[in-house]
Order: sequence, then C-alpha cells, then structure tokens
Amino acid sequence: MTSLHVTQHAIPDACRVVVVADREVDFHPLVAAVRQEGMNVLIRTAQNRRVDADTQSLEAAIAATPVRGTLTIAVPQRNERPARSAQLTIRWTGVCLSPPQHTKGWAASLHIPGQVMVAEELPPPPGITTLCESW
Repeated sequence: MTSLHVTQHAIPDACRVVVVADREVDFHPLVAAVRQEGMNVLIRTAQNRRVDADTQSLEAAIAATPVRGTLTIAVPQRNERPARSAQLTIRWTGVCLSPPQHTKGWAASLHIPGQVMVAEELPPPPGITTLCESW
C-alpha cells in the first residue's frame, strides 16, 4: 500500500502508470485502494475470488469466456529441458470483484470493476511438460 501511495505522488499527472505485482499483493485493500486517473494495477491473482454479485468465481468467469487469440512464445533452455516454442491461448473478460466474506464496514459493500486475463499453454508435444496450468 505504501509503494502504491508513493508511486502515485511521484509520477506527474500526465503520465500513465501500470503497477505490476505478483500474488503476494492480491488482497482486497490494495485492489480497492483509490488510485489517481491514469494509474492501473496488474496483479497475478492468488485468490479464486467471488465475482459478479457473488454469482460465480473468478475461475468460472474466465473459463466461460471464449478464446480471443493465441500467442507463440520462445521457451528458453533450462537445465535438461531443451529450448522450444509454446503456443498460448488468451482469454479476457470484465468482472466485478466482490469483497471477501469476512469484510466488515464500508468495504463490505465495495464491488470493484476490473478485467481478468489468462494465458494458457495449448497441450505441448508428447513427452514435453507444460509450462504451468495458467498465468
């Protein structure tokens, strides 16, 4: 939270900022934090959050979204694994994140609009281990 606050005050208003964070910052107060115009947050999720007025989970929302594109990436050689190409499917959709069930006070009614995106590797050739289930 401190880094987000410091970043907002250090960057001129005319700049567009995207703060990129990993799973350890996937918590409701950060997602709900008020941000200045032009500041966005990209977080790799750790929680299968409730979305869309608690009607479904984040995973169900993205699974119901059609594949919107594909991307081929280079996977570098690592240890005994040879270099290769991997083809990813890309999906995204808009959701409204529901507050955690234990949230109290004003934040309990705070539903946050956002976008969810997932990149998943298509099945690799036989004998090759997939990179991971999804990003």
